[in-house]
Amino acid sequence: MKSALRSIQQTDAGRWMLVPRLAAGLPLLVAGAAHYVQPTLLQTTLAEAGTPLQAWLLDVLPCVAIVSGLLLVLGYFGRVAAFLGVQVSLLSLFTLVKLYEVSWLSANHVLWLSPTLTPLAVIAGSFLVLWLGSGACSLDHEDYQTTFANGDDLFTEFTFFDAETTPNLEPTYTSDLVGV
Repeated sequence: MKSALRSIQQTDAGRWMLVPRLAAGLPLLVAGAAHYVQPTLLQTTLAEAGTPLQAWLLDVLPCVAIVSGLLLVLGYFGRVAAFLGVQVSLLSLFTLVKLYEVSWLSANHVLWLSPTLTPLAVIAGSFLVLWLGSGACSLDHEDYQTTFANGDDLFTEFTFFDAETTPNLEPTYTSDLVGV
């Protein structure tokens, strides 16, 4: 458990990672909130594109986009959020390709490039976060420094009882109580 959390939250010390995190997180947060507030737009887009699992995606997609966008902006569990952001952006690219019936060799590829810049920016920023971590201006960096820098495990901070103040908890048998 310690090594899994350590590898997920380990991050580069660079402050410049705030830029890719915001480039990936803000569009996810805004698009997720827009699709959550007005689900009919997402429903028509998914129906016109012929996307499978439309009813399920209508419920799940805005929530995943909001959570991953918020986690990317905060920089908390950035690698997990970046992985989810890539999945949402790939679905967005899939629906754009189906809606515009794009061929990379067609003459109207310039018109198609405009709506795909946002998902491509999210994918690029998310891949940087997946590769390098959330950076110095993130909650991952602070949490990693305070939790794992001394070699302590995450769960050593939480103690359920103190041996000095806890009374003696040796078992008492009913035969010991008879004749008391």
